[in-house]
Amino acid sequence: HNKRGLEGRKKAGEAPLSITVDQQDLEPKEQATVLINIGSNDNPVDNLYGIAANLTFDQGLVKTNGIRIEGRSSMLQAGATNLITFGKALNQGSRLEMALTRTDQQPVNGQGTAAKVILPLKADTEGDTLAVSLAGEYLVDPQGEPVEYDLANSSAKQAIKDLTGRTASSALAEQ
Repeated sequence: HNKRGLEGRKKAGEAPLSITVDQQDLEPKEQATVLINIGSNDNPVDNLYGIAANLTFDQGLVKTNGIRIEGRSSMLQAGATNLITFGKALNQGSRLEMALTRTDQQPVNGQGTAAKVILPLKADTEGDTLAVSLAGEYLVDPQGEPVEYDLANSSAKQAIKDLTGRTASSALAEQ
């Protein structure tokens, strides 16, 4: 989709867009699951056909050659046989430019996970904190027009356990 230099149409009170790290207990060499969710019971998204965004993270913690976008768990996949996903790591691997779009000209409505990104962690990450953030997000309808949303949460953090079972937050508390 042509982002036309815009960051989408942010508007308070519209369908919330948020990012979370799905695991409670991350360990080195595991895969972190980052979810980009849209809509809620009170504010569902209407007429969503595609999403493009940048996901940033600490390249020192992530094996960038193993990053993947899972489209089959996206609400955009619902009822569609064709979903196109695109992802490319940039800035020496600290940013993922990604996009997901349907190809059947039929939008989706409601709430759910718009994108699921898998970030494989490196072995030497014990005691660190994985921080991810979303920027440059752009949601479109089947005609390529912007879909309004409310950016509820643009960043998330999750502690990575060290070999003794301590997390970065518990190690900080001990100091």
